[in-house]
Amino acid sequence: MKTKTYISLFTVIILTLCNCRVGFTQSKVNLSVDHLVHNFGNLTAADEAVADFILLNNGKNNIYLLRADFPDDCKVRYSTTDIPVGGQAIVRIKYNPEKRGPFKKDIKVWFGESNTPVNLTVTGDYKTIDLSANPNCPGFDPAGGDRAAEKDLLVNVFDHDTRQPIASARVKWHPRLGLNNTNTTDENGQTRRVVPIGNYIIDADAKGYETGRVQIYIGGGMGIVNIYLKHVAIDFPPAVQDQIDEKNKEVIRQDVTVIRDELPDSVVNNYVSRPGELNANTYKPNNIVFLVDVSSSMVTADRLPLLKISMKTLLTNLRGIDRVTLITYASKVNVALQPISADEDNKKMIGKKIDSLKAYGSTQGGKAIREAYKLAEENFVSGGNNQIILATDGSFNLDKTDEALFEVINQEKEKKIYLTVFGFGKDKTAIAKMKKMAETGGGSFIYITDNDHSSEILVEEVKMRSRK
Repeated sequence: MKTKTYISLFTVIILTLCNCRVGFTQSKVNLSVDHLVHNFGNLTAADEAVADFILLNNGKNNIYLLRADFPDDCKVRYSTTDIPVGGQAIVRIKYNPEKRGPFKKDIKVWFGESNTPVNLTVTGDYKTIDLSANPNCPGFDPAGGDRAAEKDLLVNVFDHDTRQPIASARVKWHPRLGLNNTNTTDENGQTRRVVPIGNYIIDADAKGYETGRVQIYIGGGMGIVNIYLKHVAIDFPPAVQDQIDEKNKEVIRQDVTVIRDELPDSVVNNYVSRPGELNANTYKPNNIVFLVDVSSSMVTADRLPLLKISMKTLLTNLRGIDRVTLITYASKVNVALQPISADEDNKKMIGKKIDSLKAYGSTQGGKAIREAYKLAEENFVSGGNNQIILATDGSFNLDKTDEALFEVINQEKEKKIYLTVFGFGKDKTAIAKMKKMAETGGGSFIYITDNDHSSEILVEEVKMRSRK
């Protein structure tokens, strides 16, 4: 089959998966690719076969993408042709089927200072095709109105045992700032919504059922999500009054899905996370400084994308009396968002700042921590919760010694500014350091993995710290 050569410039976005190492002949080149083969599985006319491959520059010199060789029935786009040190580029591939059946397509990506291309492969099996579909490869700029930036998503809710659809089930997307993020299924157990491409947690619940949850990346070939709900156990928990803190009228760490329909609305509303409804009589004002590690080591799907979900879920629950600051650090320290009220007028803007976070470069954690404490002090809320939430995998360089940094953290704790560490990764030395930082700072160490991540975990932490 004849091949084409294609090259283009686009704005960089970040879609993250696990890195895998690719070797090349020239020692100057140190390039890793998140995956080499993308299997679409079974496809129909309703599916768009678009795959993204992330190239990460781990070397000491910039890498320049030169061209891509690919078959006639494929299209290729680059997010950028210049990959800086610690930076990344996305190779987006779209397959336009000409006939039904299995396919396997190889795309060779060439770059400077190497005689060996990266070979990327897309495979799958087209069951039905639509020859009238747009053959162009989607671009990278959501602001340009590119439909590829959104996905028409169908959610099916089924009974776990009978596999029958559940009507009137509530389906909630985490998080969708500025939008009504709850739908209700129809008589076929279905609900449909157009959502921006990205990482999501989707909950579904119905009367008599436990809550079901899936965590997925919505994009490319993803168009249908199935959630299976289990019936509530017959042996209900003890009497409702035994599960409520009578002083504050809150459920005490119970599975709300079991008893939700038995509780007064006033009690449920106080427990279930809802935008702007942290009861002012129960929770003190918050001065929260997000300190986010955006170095290249945070690029994988189980780190920065999960963090964004938790940050935005917390944001939906903050009030106008709460203040938010956002500092990022990698090769440089950047105050991405000066202290600002978390009122409804600002939440959409703050959410966009969180969405824009992307990983690159090395890490200067010591300088960043000092900057976070500086801003926390300048905006100190007397009688409130003054808290720094550090999100990192712990792989950072200190501008001074460990001892000096821990002394700063301890001094700030004495001023009632506490440090909570949101930890990622598996490096035992880094984990031990993160734990020590949290202990010294008087906060919590919360270790996150892809399996046990909860979108509500930051909400729970802030509630605990701000409780009167």
